[in-house]
Amino acid sequence: MTSNSGGPMDLNSSEFVAENYVSQLLKKKGLDELVQVEEDMVHNIRRLDSDMQQLVYENYNKFLTATSTVRNMQKEFADMDKEMGSLAESMKKISSLSQDLCGVFSKHRESVRKLNDANKTVKSLQFIFNLPEKLLILFDEKNYTEAVKSFTLVKPKLNSYKNVASVASIYEESVEIIKQVEAKLRERMTNKNSSSEEVVEAVRLLGDLEVPMEELRTEIMLCWRENLSGELEKLEEASYLDVLEFVDSGCSAFLTNIALVTSLHSQLFARLNEHDLIELVDGLMQRLEQVVLRRFISDEQQQECAILVRALDRIYRRISASNHLLPGKTT
Repeated sequence: MTSNSGGPMDLNSSEFVAENYVSQLLKKKGLDELVQVEEDMVHNIRRLDSDMQQLVYENYNKFLTATSTVRNMQKEFADMDKEMGSLAESMKKISSLSQDLCGVFSKHRESVRKLNDANKTVKSLQFIFNLPEKLLILFDEKNYTEAVKSFTLVKPKLNSYKNVASVASIYEESVEIIKQVEAKLRERMTNKNSSSEEVVEAVRLLGDLEVPMEELRTEIMLCWRENLSGELEKLEEASYLDVLEFVDSGCSAFLTNIALVTSLHSQLFARLNEHDLIELVDGLMQRLEQVVLRRFISDEQQQECAILVRALDRIYRRISASNHLLPGKTT
């Protein structure tokens, strides 16, 4: 490192004077020491020269690498500039083409909309024309759910075109088939062998066909009344081994059916007045009470007292449990 201070005798000083330095050495050093100083100086000069060459070589390589990198970057930027120019030109062409297409399509947009509406109408009419055949197939397959769905789907349009001569016959055929479907659903609804799920589905589908709920309730209530009354008559006429069997087999089944009727009514006609249901069940329970009373009296002399007590306890518990299911009942 070069120093700016140190005087004329300091080799590293900017004020160094060679003549003074040599004169000083000649005065203070002997021959051998002067030779050693010379050798040291020659060695240092060679070392410094080598270091300088190495430094120049390393920096030169870095310089060449940097120059090459800059040249490549300039080339890449030039290529990128060309590509950006080409892209900008393409975007202008696309924008121009888009405007031209918008202009062309705007002239025909209304026509396309009308054609689309016409296509929808044609498809709708095609479905209407095929409706009687489809309903008949579904009716034969007893697929009443899909039949009702297909009819209610096109019913508004069917009503709109029913005065058209070509659609009038289709309308009449479809309505006639749906009447048959409705009859089958009513039959399923009132059939005592139908499951609860079948009854619920039948009522729902009839509701979709816009059959009044009050009308359906009246019809099914009449059916329930007849079926449960018939069960009471059979219960009174049937013969049982003893009063316990009478309670377990006969009365329990009847009370289960009453509970089922109550549950179905709540599920199907929750928004309708329950007065008729309460009246029906109260009447049936009073009749059951008379049947049970007569049975117990007739078996009083024939059965052991313990059996009668057990049977009486069971019938009381089951009637109490059923009583809680009735609307408006708390005990």
